[in-house]
Amino acid sequence: MSEVKRAITDAMRQRIYEMWIAGYKVANIAADIGVNAHTVKSELERGYTGDIYIGGRKVYDPDRASAIAKMVKAGRPPVRIVPPVVLGKEPHHD
Repeated sequence: MSEVKRAITDAMRQRIYEMWIAGYKVANIAADIGVNAHTVKSELERGYTGDIYIGGRKVYDPDRASAIAKMVKAGRPPVRIVPPVVLGKEPHHD
């Protein structure tokens, strides 16, 4: 049976944020909100601010992810936002 594709809601984005900063793995987050792990990984990239949390995880902003998703849905792909330069160094990307 094929998996039904579900749109990520703002409530799901908030849950992703809570679990991500608590240290949960992508697979655990996906299971909790009922989507594929690839969907969560894509969502984390969509909401990536360009900053890194202490410990090395990318900073996820659910409001940013929501705004970008709305722009894409409306047919207005977002302009690529270049991550800020921190202390003269480019941010580390995984």
